Amino acid sequence: MAEFILSILAAIRAFLRSRGDTALEVLALRQQIAVLKRKRPRPRLNRLDRLFWTTLRKLWSRWTDVLVIVKPETVIGWHRAGFRLYFVIAHGRRKIRHFNVTRNPTAEWVVQQLREVFPEAGPYRYAIFDRDSRFDTDVVDFLKATGLKPKRTSVQAPWQNGIPERWIGSCRREILDHVIALNEQHLRRLIRDYVNYHHPDRIHHALDKDTPNCRPVEQKPSPEATVISSPRLGGLYHRYNWREAA
Repeated sequence: MAEFILSILAAIRAFLRSRGDTALEVLALRQQIAVLKRKRPRPRLNRLDRLFWTTLRKLWSRWTDVLVIVKPETVIGWHRAGFRLYFVIAHGRRKIRHFNVTRNPTAEWVVQQLREVFPEAGPYRYAIFDRDSRFDTDVVDFLKATGLKPKRTSVQAPWQNGIPERWIGSCRREILDHVIALNEQHLRRLIRDYVNYHHPDRIHHALDKDTPNCRPVEQKPSPEATVISSPRLGGLYHRYNWREAA
């Protein structure tokens, strides 16, 4: 289903780029009329409607001029609504040890995620987390049983756990603000793709502009060598390498 939606998305993008502002305005108004004609006491937007408007927002600067059925802030919020995202990140090299998403996070669910990432005692000494009510005594007891010392951040002090907070912000800006997640499975795949890009390709100033996986600096092999780019995350970003001249 996700692949089908993405193919439709590509077709919409091609259509929008081939037409002027007038055609875009007509298309946007027709879409809203179609929503209002639905036989319900109060028409509701489905995921295809959301996909339409999030795509239009990326491709047309005047999209807010013709939007009537919802507020612009609602369209922006569709990128992030509906799911809770949990990570376990190792501070030393900024490596993601585990992640998962869910619509209904519970303390039991959190403990299960911790079981998957800490099946036995390891080299870690502390586990830092905020004051979310889901991090209850069961979570604390599990961490202690694995040999970890739980450390809660202060109230409304995300800077005390700045590394994962920064990672989540980067993930939102670099992938989730560009693609609307259709369901949990789609969001999980998007995050997995981002993690696969993050570890070998994304540099960090705190790591002396290295990647979490310690990517070596490539020296130019010969004067005739050229730079080639390999797309990452569907072309949102690229990795650059040297290539020997043919």
